[in-house]
Amino acid sequence: MSQITVLLCRTTTTTSSNNQLDKIIEDPTIGKETFDRLLQAWSRLLYGIDFGRFANLRSLAIEIFDTFLQTHLNINDNYEANDLDLIDNDNDEDDRDLFSEQLICIGLFGRHIIDYSLPLLIRLLMDRTKKLYDLMNNSSSNINTNNLDQINDDLHWLLLISGHVLTEEYDSDEQKTIPEAVMSFSSQQVQYCDLNKSVQIAQHVLQQSQLDLSEEIMRGVSPVTQCLVAVLKLSETERLFSSHGQFEYISVQVAVSLTWFIRRLAANYLGFDEQSYKDVSQTLSMLLGKGSEMLEFLTNYFLSKVVINLQMWASESDVIKETADLFVTLSMKKDSSLIIIRNDLFWTLANDVITNQMPIQLINEEYKRSLIKGITCSCLNNTSDECRLHFDRSIFQILNQRLQAIVESIHTLIEQIKLNTSNKTHCTNALQTFYTENVLSQISTLINSYCGLIEGGSRCSSEQITYLFEHSQQTLQYILDLFDFYHNYCDQVQIILELFSLYAEHVLVYLNQNHTKAFYTYVLRLLEIFTKCNYGKKTREVNADEDFNAHIYTLLNCLNHLLAKDFIDFSNENSSNPEVNVGDVILYGLIICLPLIQSDNLLKIPSISLCYYKLVSSLCEQHSECLFRLLNQDQYSIFLSTIKSGLDNYDNEICKMCLETIQSLALYTIKQQKLNQTNEKSKYLEHFLDYLLQETVITTTTLSDLFDTLAGTIYTLICAYSNQFYQFLGQMKQYDENLSIIIDKLANDIGQKPDYNRKAKLSFTVKFESIFYQSYRIVAFNSNMAWRSSGVSHQELIENLYRNGLIKSQRIKEAMLRTDRGDFTDRTFDAYDDRPQPIGYAVTISAPHMHCFGLEILKDQLKPGAKVLDVGSGSGYLTACMARLVHPGGKAIGVDHIQELVDKSIVNIKKNNKDLFDEGIIEIHKSDGRQGYATEAPYDAIHVGAAAPDTPHELIRQLKVGGRLVSPVGSTFGQEMITYDKKADGSYEEKRHMGVMYVPLTDEKQQYASAGIRKDL
Repeated sequence: MSQITVLLCRTTTTTSSNNQLDKIIEDPTIGKETFDRLLQAWSRLLYGIDFGRFANLRSLAIEIFDTFLQTHLNINDNYEANDLDLIDNDNDEDDRDLFSEQLICIGLFGRHIIDYSLPLLIRLLMDRTKKLYDLMNNSSSNINTNNLDQINDDLHWLLLISGHVLTEEYDSDEQKTIPEAVMSFSSQQVQYCDLNKSVQIAQHVLQQSQLDLSEEIMRGVSPVTQCLVAVLKLSETERLFSSHGQFEYISVQVAVSLTWFIRRLAANYLGFDEQSYKDVSQTLSMLLGKGSEMLEFLTNYFLSKVVINLQMWASESDVIKETADLFVTLSMKKDSSLIIIRNDLFWTLANDVITNQMPIQLINEEYKRSLIKGITCSCLNNTSDECRLHFDRSIFQILNQRLQAIVESIHTLIEQIKLNTSNKTHCTNALQTFYTENVLSQISTLINSYCGLIEGGSRCSSEQITYLFEHSQQTLQYILDLFDFYHNYCDQVQIILELFSLYAEHVLVYLNQNHTKAFYTYVLRLLEIFTKCNYGKKTREVNADEDFNAHIYTLLNCLNHLLAKDFIDFSNENSSNPEVNVGDVILYGLIICLPLIQSDNLLKIPSISLCYYKLVSSLCEQHSECLFRLLNQDQYSIFLSTIKSGLDNYDNEICKMCLETIQSLALYTIKQQKLNQTNEKSKYLEHFLDYLLQETVITTTTLSDLFDTLAGTIYTLICAYSNQFYQFLGQMKQYDENLSIIIDKLANDIGQKPDYNRKAKLSFTVKFESIFYQSYRIVAFNSNMAWRSSGVSHQELIENLYRNGLIKSQRIKEAMLRTDRGDFTDRTFDAYDDRPQPIGYAVTISAPHMHCFGLEILKDQLKPGAKVLDVGSGSGYLTACMARLVHPGGKAIGVDHIQELVDKSIVNIKKNNKDLFDEGIIEIHKSDGRQGYATEAPYDAIHVGAAAPDTPHELIRQLKVGGRLVSPVGSTFGQEMITYDKKADGSYEEKRHMGVMYVPLTDEKQQYASAGIRKDL
């Protein structure tokens, strides 16, 4: 650990030596990554460690903490920027994002040595704040900008570090708590503190901004309180600059970090629940706990901070984002929301936001929406009638009146134009004003306000959410009128679609049957308008394709949320048969989207494809009858083609949803067959039975990774189309006589007319897995089957493998295209056949389809920068392909225990891939593959090209955490291809894929003997 500490601290400074580490960190980006990884390695050791048991750990942690401070602070007047501070940030990331991993780790270090770190941070914060204050009071008219920049930069970093020491990272929906180390430290310090002084000092700082925080004044104040006071002092100093018009003294960066710190403090400390902690600090309880006298004081101060920021920094989006988040934090905490709603500042802010007064007009729409979310949440969390009435009058009615005025004006003008009255020209000109940039902006602001209302209401009780909907029905009618009027304006269309998606996500599950029916009616009208306006649509706006893709994604997302009502219902009403079937509503939307999706190839967009397949999978599970009832044959055919495309082109997540979709449709078909109610559309699923059986038996499909789902789908299809299944079995028996016994056994087990039930389905899954392995072993290695992907050239071989689904990934296809199989075998006449071929020494080069399998199963690990090992590299072909996949920055190492094969593979690779050696991307070594190659361990991926007798534990040990090993395992006649995924605790997850036949993994002597070669070793 001390060596890690030395290395870690060295990465922050450069010396004049020629040390290799110094050369590495000359590149700031590499230096940062090195520092990140070393810091993470050290911090992982901190979890669960008692520093009291290891005396040297404390000194090492202090050294690292000090080093980090020295790296980012201006320690002296001759400060030179450290390399880690000079990283070019092309993505405009702020330091909090760019150094997030480092800050989280340093926060952990700081909490382990909090008795050292917190007092140090407090002294530095107070010192830099005093320097800033002194600069403002300096009578000289000349500002030393260099000193000012250094002070602001220091304050920025001190706020970030202090914030990460005092608070931990949480997901957005997790309950925020005070870290145990902070609470424990604060409890221990109570005996040295004056509790009354600790509480009063915070008020004094805010009431006396000129108060000098000397050691004498701060004596007896608890350290956590001192930190809070130091931040409040800085906040007051910022306010003074603003009131004096001296904006040049404080940077935007400090304003962002200061507001971020206060937000974290409010989220984790303000009104904390003492019941959640074993040991509660009396100081923190008096200062920030529920019911404390300072809770109201600080909450109101934080609200005033929000208002001041909106006035002072309205044009700075980063500050406003943090300010809006702070306001939402105060609003979502029940105690603080009850406090701020009693403050006149709250209602003044609410009025300014709702009426879009200056400086609110300057704020980004997203942040206005967050402010309205906070306003709504605060109001509706208060159950008093007075507050509800105030909310209605001050917010809801104002928005509704503005919306009503706009819609009625548009309707009046349109009616006047239709009547062809004398003032038609005037009305036409007046109507055009509603398309001006100013009015379009007002429309966007108004709809965004309603989005904020729904987001805020979603954080309240079901009663409040129902109240929102009851008072929104006329609003939704007006908004649909706007949707029709502005159908050719992408921004307005997108916001309205988002609003309906929010209603579907947050409101629908709380609605009773009548309200649900009303909402479905609104959605149907939305879909009708979208249909009318998007076929043959022409738009005058740029980026129309991107905007339309966003519309489709949001619409699909909205339809997905509608389905939630089938699973979750908080309406407290007994369900009965609804008058409007949600399946009909969703299918109507799907009928609209299908042609649009297909014509524009929108399923190639990952977000849209995932949303679409999630929707159809859930729809078919709950409402299969809707597809058969409402889709015509052409529409149903298009729908099934998207399912086939999902199986062919996408990852396991989408493939699983496609299989579940097929299974649901097949199950519905079975039910209809029992009722003698089948139709022409029932036959459309038949081809999936042939397709899936061929994929599993004849090809090495990656669908085998989803074996349970795949087997269940195949069984359901067999029950629906048993004749088709037996025709397929008959065809398979013609391929190879060895298949006959296996096929006959499968047919006998299933029976001539299988009847679907869950027990039979589970039994089939178990039997089919065994039969699949046996049949694959025969089919995959039968030379009579080589025609499936063989070619007369390398190009044709790879294209055939790709067409037959053996190569799934474009990256793998390109890597194999660049590695000509003809360079790696002596038999030119059948070099491009899809079968194993001898290369001497009782060894073969595997069949191309098995190379595909090995690369596909490891594709997530075979990424640029990875280190991979090929055990039993033989001809060198697969090692070369792996090298192509890990380039640039990675390395592929091949090992073989036959020196002649090592030499031959190097020659093979250098024929057309010499650059792999020149660039150091590939190495081939003579070594006993059973022992791996520990010199270069650990590895991201290991491929084994010969069969291990049992689990290869030594090779697993050489994997990185998260790495994967793929190897044939078993005796000559009982081998299986197995993957081993290594977990963080060193254990592994084992997964069996298929039966195979490989040469055994043996030693050098036995290998030569197998080849009939006598050699003294």
